[in-house]
Amino acid sequence: MVTDAGIEAISRKLTGLRRIYICGNRSCSDRSLIALSSNCILLNEIACSSCDITRRGIERALCHSSSLTSLKAGFCRSSRNSAFNFDDLVIHATGLRELDIVGDDDSERLLCSIAKAGIQLEKLKLFYLSSFFIRRVTTLLRACPTLKHFEVDCALIWISDNAMKDLC
Repeated sequence: MVTDAGIEAISRKLTGLRRIYICGNRSCSDRSLIALSSNCILLNEIACSSCDITRRGIERALCHSSSLTSLKAGFCRSSRNSAFNFDDLVIHATGLRELDIVGDDDSERLLCSIAKAGIQLEKLKLFYLSSFFIRRVTTLLRACPTLKHFEVDCALIWISDNAMKDLC
């Protein structure tokens, strides 16, 4: 099993790293994302689902990895201080083109900030949507005419054809 210590060591030695897949390593936490975003300036893809990552770690990765184009986070725990500023976050994440996240309150705020900032996502994959969250997706879909791939996975609600039409 890979831990934060291993990711920190890799990030110091492979500063030109462009892609990392650490999914399923529950011993990788925000420390791993902070090390990667601080040391690997060319990093453009992070896949970290099923790790011990919080929204604070995601914020840090997006704010400090200007080359980041793909973030596959899946489920992330809410951090104790979940009141971070998504508007600042999306100023730095203008290159983001692919996003995989679980639908929750923080994710909703993130999607609204992406729409507001005009970040041109090409691929969006959302997991475990509530009826409240899916209504907010409409704003993002309208703001992302570049979207080529949209996937809703394991929704907690039944989505009808009419609901899908209403999204656009």
